[in-house]
Amino acid sequence: MANPIIQRELIGMLRTKRAQAIQVLLLSGLTALVLAVWPTDAIANLDGSGAARLLSTFGYGLLVALILIAPAYPAVAIVRERQQGTLVLLLTSGLSPGSILVGKIVAAAGFVLLLIALSLPVAVTCIVMGGVSLTGQLLPLYLVLGLAAIQYSMLALLVSSYARTGDGAMRLTYGLILGFAVLTLVPYFLLHGKVGMLLDRGDQTGTDVIMILFNVLQGIFGEAGLETLLEWIRAIGPIPAVMELTGHGEVGSQGIAAAGGAVFRFGVIALVTTAGMIVWLSIRLRPTLLDRSRSSGVTTDDLDKRGRLIRRLQFIIDPQRRSSSIGPLTNPVMVKEFRCRAMGRSHWMARMIGFCLIMSLVLALFSTIATQVLESQFLGAILAIFQMGLIALLAPALSAGLVAGEVESGGWELMQLTPLSPVTIVVGKLASVFWTLSLLLVATVPGYVVLLIIERGVAMRVVNVLICMVLLGVTATLTSAACSSIFRRTAAATVAAYVAVVSVCVLTLLPWLGEGTMFGRPMVEKVLMVNPLATALSVLNVPGMSQYDLRVGNWWIMGATSVAALLVLTWRTWRLTRPK
Repeated sequence: MANPIIQRELIGMLRTKRAQAIQVLLLSGLTALVLAVWPTDAIANLDGSGAARLLSTFGYGLLVALILIAPAYPAVAIVRERQQGTLVLLLTSGLSPGSILVGKIVAAAGFVLLLIALSLPVAVTCIVMGGVSLTGQLLPLYLVLGLAAIQYSMLALLVSSYARTGDGAMRLTYGLILGFAVLTLVPYFLLHGKVGMLLDRGDQTGTDVIMILFNVLQGIFGEAGLETLLEWIRAIGPIPAVMELTGHGEVGSQGIAAAGGAVFRFGVIALVTTAGMIVWLSIRLRPTLLDRSRSSGVTTDDLDKRGRLIRRLQFIIDPQRRSSSIGPLTNPVMVKEFRCRAMGRSHWMARMIGFCLIMSLVLALFSTIATQVLESQFLGAILAIFQMGLIALLAPALSAGLVAGEVESGGWELMQLTPLSPVTIVVGKLASVFWTLSLLLVATVPGYVVLLIIERGVAMRVVNVLICMVLLGVTATLTSAACSSIFRRTAAATVAAYVAVVSVCVLTLLPWLGEGTMFGRPMVEKVLMVNPLATALSVLNVPGMSQYDLRVGNWWIMGATSVAALLVLTWRTWRLTRPK
């Protein structure tokens, strides 16, 4: 603790009101969870079902909180020092590279590990209620959560060493964490127990590219090796390990016996990847980190005729060509957002459109093959989860810096000098996000089209699911933009936006896990009514969600939330445009 970096960053952060608020909110939520399940009539479940339900809800809730909180500080720890000019002082100081590395690691993971330690009293109540093993469930659960906290903190630090801005580091870190935690579950969910069926189909037809790929993998690993490979891919994230420890290891196996060992596999992967990232970061944290020589480049319009002709032949949309003037009827704020955002420039938009087209073909091909081994409702559920993941990942990333980024960089004062009204500013900024999200949502439509062709009579369900996803996109964008108008730092606005969106899409599923023991059916249905993913799954009649009627209530809630967020955004924008 005598390390000056730990004293400056970890101890200093623990003294802030924001860190204290996070600790108080976490303890308050866990205490409310215990009070909700604790027997009031001095009668406990002899079979330990109450304690098991409490452990599962507690474990999933703490895991979601870890995913949301762990990257918040480390993702900006290095990039902010680069922006403030203190990184060069740190790397050229008398501290050894090892001291700098240890200080950054302890400061990054220390706060999250402290939050995990604060949850110990709730874990003890699981043992007191009976039915939970200390060495078989509780200690491995804390080991998994601790490894995940350190792994995600190291990933955030590594991303921060490469990023140019704090909000960019935050977006990339959350994207990688959500991708490793969720997307790695998809191959196992789709192919567990069906590898032999797909290989037999490939032998019969021999025409599909995916079947050819399966045959190549079978030649390398064998059928049993493919199943083992799926299990290791699934164990990249901590979710399967937590599911195994809480007794939900069979969920998603579709009636097929699930193999154990997820805790061991995740532990091995977490230790290896964390060690690799520590070595990688130790190489990065040297004075050479500041050496970034880049060519200034030449604008295409300044080249001679021959150079301009070659560039025209090479590029459909030339990234080095000067942009045209803004039209008289075009919102200048929207154009400014597209041109100043890395993913908003014309050539990047063209690449995004190309990605959407390729994704459409892949989803259509996948839908054709998957329906032969999966039921239609599972295919619809996969598409709905994929859409929700895109929205939950990109909507906060694109919207959280709309206002906070301007205030933090000083661009808002320049915008105040223009004759633009608050309505024009709000409409222009929101339009730049809606256009981008629309392109990504269109990429998933061909999968639904194939579903309509394969099974008739589901057209209305597909329309309702698309309405749910559109409402989620609008609500997530407006909520994130409202957070951006409230906070003055982009990193804080990004964290708040991700917490709000992920809480609605994930945390509201926790009462569903405790239905029957911790929560009654009416309460679970009311909570799930807030969740657009649960609404989409109930519309598709997915087992476990088909018994709930959520559609109309969810649409009203999403609409009311969107209107409230829009009013907050407009009011805060109007306040910021007033003279100080």
